[in-house]
Amino acid sequence: MNTFTATGRLASDANLSKASGTSVSNFRIASEAGYGKHQKTLWIDCSLWGPKADALHQYLLKSKHVLISGELTTKDYKRKDGTQGHGFSLTVDRIEFIGTKKYLEDVSHDKKPSYQNHESQGLESKKNHNVSSEPAEALSGDTIWNR
Repeated sequence: MNTFTATGRLASDANLSKASGTSVSNFRIASEAGYGKHQKTLWIDCSLWGPKADALHQYLLKSKHVLISGELTTKDYKRKDGTQGHGFSLTVDRIEFIGTKKYLEDVSHDKKPSYQNHESQGLESKKNHNVSSEPAEALSGDTIWNR
């Protein structure tokens, strides 16, 4: 399996749906690559599956800054003007919300996460000491979710 890791901001709020009875949260991030006049924006379509999709969907909001990791695939598509385009798709294995403590509090202060059944679902978390360590921020601010 290949592993790709990037940081970026969500282009829009995530879309939660079901595929064969399994929850999937689809979202797109904009990740900067290069520097100076050679800087480009990579648009990466992401999908988060299963219990993680249910638990984290409400926090996958436009402009949130995330670090993502997972299996990367390429895809070809036709643009509106008829030319051929190439893109990236990532099946997310790991996601981390990054940003300042103040930003994370402002974005998620009304969304208190539920901790019910997270351990029984086999989800593991690790603390990131660069962001909030408040217990109420666990899903929205400083948790890494692994498969």
